[in-house]
Amino acid sequence: MITKKQFDFLLAFSEQSTSGSKYSDSRIDAAQKYIFAHSEWEDIKPVNGNRECYTIKQYGKKLGEKILFWHEFLLNWPTDINAKFEALKETGGKVMADSVIKASIQHILTGDNANKCAVDNGCFMGSVKSALAKIDKFDKAAKDYDKL
Repeated sequence: MITKKQFDFLLAFSEQSTSGSKYSDSRIDAAQKYIFAHSEWEDIKPVNGNRECYTIKQYGKKLGEKILFWHEFLLNWPTDINAKFEALKETGGKVMADSVIKASIQHILTGDNANKCAVDNGCFMGSVKSALAKIDKFDKAAKDYDKL
């Protein structure tokens, strides 16, 4: 089960990872009810035909599901480098080319220069650096999350 501290961590993590405006207070409140207080969640109903309630509830549920996804994702973040790249595919983010993944893994396992690994695998060093930064980001997030 997720705690309030974990919820707050994942909310901040999600806001840092997405572009656009921050989540509204009403959306966050609805997401908290969706996760922590299901009876209150069920009590969210339109008043005098106000359709805004449906929108808040819909977006709150979507945010709640996202928070729960990241909760499971960080709890189960693998230690094996190959498994880490497989796990990144689950996020629904931009797909990394196989050559970039191979070059990144080569760099991590051998300690070879990132540019050499990129050339060896037919990709750009910038792509390898970006892939390595993503792995580092999730390594750090999983470690920090584990402390909560």
